[in-house]
Amino acid sequence: MIGLLVIWRQLKSRHSALSRAESARKKRSQKRKNQERFIRDPFQFARQLFQQSKCGTLTVDREELETHLKKTYSDLTRETHWRKQQALYGQLPQE
Repeated sequence: MIGLLVIWRQLKSRHSALSRAESARKKRSQKRKNQERFIRDPFQFARQLFQQSKCGTLTVDREELETHLKKTYSDLTRETHWRKQQALYGQLPQE
């Protein structure tokens, strides 16, 4: 029983070492590819870093989408003229 435990520990440590080595190799390879892409076109590389991936398809009608966007993002009181607030500007002069 003790012999099996020793063999199991050796195999486990060897597996861990091989996994770390493979991970390091993949990381080096990815780093090299990224460096080559950056040197080839730095602006495109930077753009791809911050660009969100586009996935999926829109399955809603155009009218329904426009209605939702208008309801969500429009400001009905945009043209309203607001009085100055006394608390923000101190005492307003008497008119």
